[in-house]
Amino acid sequence: MGLPMVMLLPFVVKFLLNFRPIHECCISMMHATRLFLFQMGHIAFDSGGTITTGGDVRWQRALRLLCQRVNDARRSQQTEDSLIALSMLAL
Repeated sequence: MGLPMVMLLPFVVKFLLNFRPIHECCISMMHATRLFLFQMGHIAFDSGGTITTGGDVRWQRALRLLCQRVNDARRSQQTEDSLIALSMLAL
């Protein structure tokens, strides 16, 4: 029973990615992840800071970036919820 499921998995994934909303969601999630990893790498390996407090400044920048991402995600969820509520009222 395990082998047929493993063989069907690529077809199921391909079938699901053919749906436009799922495809767009995956693409936007990949772009956001790449940007986040790029920014974290830039913070971690940037040699432009001072030598004595470079680690502290980097941690502060990383935490600020993480907090900004969390706040942006919350705002987008609130916007999405309000758009759903508005569309339900319009119906």
